[in-house]
Amino acid sequence: MTVVIPRFDAEVSAEMLQDAMAAQGCAIVEGLASEKQMDTMMAEIAPWMENRGLGVNPFSGFKTRRVSALMARSQVARDLALNPLVLAMCDHFLLPSAETYQLHVTHVVHIEPGEIGQQIHRDDSLFMMPEPRPITEVHCMWAASDFTVENGGTVMAPGSHLWDDPEHQPEPDEIASAVMPKGSVAFYLGNLFHGGGANSTSNTPRDGALIGYNLGWLRQEENQYLTCPPEMAKDFPVELQKLIGYAPAAHGYGWVDNVDPIMLLAENVEDPDAYRLY
Repeated sequence: MTVVIPRFDAEVSAEMLQDAMAAQGCAIVEGLASEKQMDTMMAEIAPWMENRGLGVNPFSGFKTRRVSALMARSQVARDLALNPLVLAMCDHFLLPSAETYQLHVTHVVHIEPGEIGQQIHRDDSLFMMPEPRPITEVHCMWAASDFTVENGGTVMAPGSHLWDDPEHQPEPDEIASAVMPKGSVAFYLGNLFHGGGANSTSNTPRDGALIGYNLGWLRQEENQYLTCPPEMAKDFPVELQKLIGYAPAAHGYGWVDNVDPIMLLAENVEDPDAYRLY
């Protein structure tokens, strides 16, 4: 049996994409961004990529480079983080278990020729919650270059988010490669088995931008407050400020000095009491 990752074009409705992800835990939307956007993003982060060392263990990859802090370093990444279709997926899968959601992790993953495949894993294993647990994460892997089977395109096990045994490791025939052209995005839920693919080419690296979201009451994998401190975040759109985490996860959860933390970024506040939570 050959498993297949559901695939759509950029005109897909939010409802159709939600149904596919609920059934398979993953889906590809081709052309949701432009090739120019991807090229611009890679140019924006190039100074950090040039100075970035390779991974330090088999999981991070000895022939893989990662540049994180994308909200601080790339305007294109900020635009991708606010894509309406992406936020519709987060609304649908995360808001049933939280009042808010937030950016969880952002980084570009550059897989060089000769890299071995990453261990298949579930991202939500970070959170030590008993099974069954709610969906805690929605992730987007944006193709900053073409993704192929040969160059290390992300591999996924469609339907594995529904497996009764969450520790069951996928067999080879239960895994599919997220083959997609530059500018596409692969969505997947945090409890789906997946991993970086092996790059068996001799001269073709693979670049993907991972932008992930989690429930607002959980700790973020990437510390967005230090990545984007108030003096930087104050210039971001309010929607992005809240997504980074400059907002309460719920009433009384995440305040600063008894007020909504977004007040730290606001200028010319006429009514400070409007931000007060206590």
